[in-house]
Amino acid sequence: MAALFALIFYLSGGIKVHHSKAKNAEEITSSVAVLAAMEAEEPPDFEAIAAQQAAEELAAQREALIARKGIQVDDLEAEQDKIVATDPSTITAADLQRLYSSANAVVVGDSIAEGCSAYGWLDESMVFSKIGVSVSTADEQISGAIAAKPSIMFLCFGLNDIASYGNNVSKFIEVYTAAIEDIQAQLPDTILYVNALFPASASTTASKSYYQYLDQYNAALEEMCDSMDGTVFYVNSGFIFQRLPELYEADGMHAKSKFYALWLTYFADIAGFSNDTDNTETD
Repeated sequence: MAALFALIFYLSGGIKVHHSKAKNAEEITSSVAVLAAMEAEEPPDFEAIAAQQAAEELAAQREALIARKGIQVDDLEAEQDKIVATDPSTITAADLQRLYSSANAVVVGDSIAEGCSAYGWLDESMVFSKIGVSVSTADEQISGAIAAKPSIMFLCFGLNDIASYGNNVSKFIEVYTAAIEDIQAQLPDTILYVNALFPASASTTASKSYYQYLDQYNAALEEMCDSMDGTVFYVNSGFIFQRLPELYEADGMHAKSKFYALWLTYFADIAGFSNDTDNTETD
């Protein structure tokens, strides 16, 4: 009888061992199949993943810019009050050049833009301008700015354009739009700020009939910027002349050196690369 129980116990144990070995074999076969499938898959393209993340971040930044119309200050009126209350002597060319260099920002335009480097406020490598140039004749200046591949570009035309086009505002906008589209085709990620036409002094406005169209030009410029893809923004810095007319040169159109300290600081604040800029979003 004892021998019989021993035989039964042996056989039952043998069955368990057999089942255990079979189960292990099945698990191993399954694991091997999983590993083989994993090896057959393409490895992650980390460069593509990083590029996708960068694109998503850029898209988010643009959405934020569009929501704020490119104006990176929370209170525009307070910002303008600050600018006109600032003593230009407290602003140094070295500080402005450091800001514009770190932001990879350039200024493009006519004789008013020319003053940025002519007076020494910005390095010549940051300014692409020419006295007497208009949007339609600025190919060399715009091409130079494109070659510099800036992150931010301030476009400052209009002084000569309004004199040429007079009441033909639509032609001015047509030419300006074409220039911007050319820039965007070559620099799709560059943020563009279009400066409004500056007002002239009261006496100059009275003597030059085309200044009667100034508001129409600026309204059309703002509409042009609003109609674009979210990387072109309108900024009106004419308030500096309006509130500080002593910064006009004798001709009532061009600017004295001190004007540039305030104007370039305003640009830096608006675009969000000034040390004093509060970038907190508002509703």
